[in-house]
Amino acid sequence: MENGVSRAAEIAQPVYDQLIMPGSSKDDEHQKKKKNGPKTPSRKPSKCLIVTTLCANWNGVALDEFAGCESNLAANRQTRMLADLALVGCYNKTYMPGAERDRIMLASAKRNLAAMSYFGLTEYQKISQYIFEETFNLRFAIPFEQHNTTVSTVTMNSLTPSQRARIDQLNALDLELYAFAKKLMFQRFERLKAKDNDFEVRFAHLGNLGVRSGVTEFNWDSNIDDMPSNEHH
Repeated sequence: MENGVSRAAEIAQPVYDQLIMPGSSKDDEHQKKKKNGPKTPSRKPSKCLIVTTLCANWNGVALDEFAGCESNLAANRQTRMLADLALVGCYNKTYMPGAERDRIMLASAKRNLAAMSYFGLTEYQKISQYIFEETFNLRFAIPFEQHNTTVSTVTMNSLTPSQRARIDQLNALDLELYAFAKKLMFQRFERLKAKDNDFEVRFAHLGNLGVRSGVTEFNWDSNIDDMPSNEHH
């Protein structure tokens, strides 16, 4: 990438690289737990501590058993990792009613995501690359690769309707967060596209440094307030 080191050093805002389709994260984690067993508890770089999963040993665990564990941290993981958990008493689920906890946590995750300079979606690699390059005034030497078939998607396609419904239920917050992220990402894409006089050439040649064109600079700080208030507050 061009000017990557010097330009990246100037970026002060946090960057969240890739969000993945809700449900696939939980299924992917089930596959890892099934194969490797539980992880060693670790500290999270925040005011909260990651708690130990209290369910049985995960070696060879079936998906239904994995989904049935009430202390399973795979459920709504993306929402939880983006939210300020101090607002909901960290991992203490008795701190407030469950519905209130979910509402606050989701609103916090949306707000934090909207404040980030950049994020992408794994299902839209080309658009994610364009947004990244235009936001940070950088150019990648190769195009982002789009992989439409993963271990998670293959496994998700093999689930029964009841299993799929259960995973969707367990990840309801992540589903809403993903819908919000997708809408926000495409809004950013359209704004950048409208400001780029060389869009057609740029978008057709992402990852090709031989194509020189004007660079669009865009500051998301001035656009956070433009988002619908009911989307991230």
